[in-house]
Amino acid sequence: MAPPERPASHAKLVAAAAWVGVLTLAAGIWARDAGTLRARHPLPENVRSPILALELIRSPELVDKIARPDPPSQGGTPAPPPRHEPEQLAYSVYVDYLFITAYAAFFVLSGWLIVATFPLPAGLLGGLVIVLALAGAVFDVRENIAMLDVLAHRAADPRSPSLIKWALIFAATLCSTPLFLDRTARPLRRAIGVLGIACAMVAGIGGLAGVWTGTDRLIETAAGRLAVTFLLAVVFLGTRGVLRDGLLPALDRLAARRPFKWLAAWPPGDQNETVGESVLDG
Repeated sequence: MAPPERPASHAKLVAAAAWVGVLTLAAGIWARDAGTLRARHPLPENVRSPILALELIRSPELVDKIARPDPPSQGGTPAPPPRHEPEQLAYSVYVDYLFITAYAAFFVLSGWLIVATFPLPAGLLGGLVIVLALAGAVFDVRENIAMLDVLAHRAADPRSPSLIKWALIFAATLCSTPLFLDRTARPLRRAIGVLGIACAMVAGIGGLAGVWTGTDRLIETAAGRLAVTFLLAVVFLGTRGVLRDGLLPALDRLAARRPFKWLAAWPPGDQNETVGESVLDG
């Protein structure tokens, strides 16, 4: 039995989710790069990301081990070039507000897509995705406010809202696995969907385990897998039209486009020549 035809609005919703996913990935890369310090140093709980170490800081007194203040000059020795690490991490926190907006919109569109695609009760997972992600975004904002306070050496606790945020986002990721299901998908796109489900499950379960046990390193590992899940979701959604008939027809359509026509027709055929023509007359 052939799968039912989806209305045009469904295709527009898929395309919107894919484009917002691209913006989410771009904002995430910007926030990550902004929070990457030029001079690496050991961080609390053996995490690698300074911004994650600041999110999950266990005591405000540890802030100078994450964002090291610039050393003063001693005696007649000039001070080394300033690193401005607290200012750099504060800038990363401000960039993170853009990332929060982007991922919240992506989760909302993804949840809406699940509701529009799957009948009840499976469609309820889409509603859960929306609720969990929006709640996670709220706690992410609270976390950012506390992080800025800690960087300014004011009393604050970013860890508590951060743990709640991660729990909500990991739970939303688990609920969003139907996003990778499409009965019209051809083998390549179906394989991307299976890989996306696997990554979402591993990231979500591992992340929730990290939150439950309070293991910062486990949360960081799961966050990296979450980024891979986002990427696979964008690829899966973005190729719905491109790979609708499979990979080879998609390549044929690509070869028919103007920039690639010459490549498809190369090398030119020797239409007016006879292969193996004798060099002897008579």
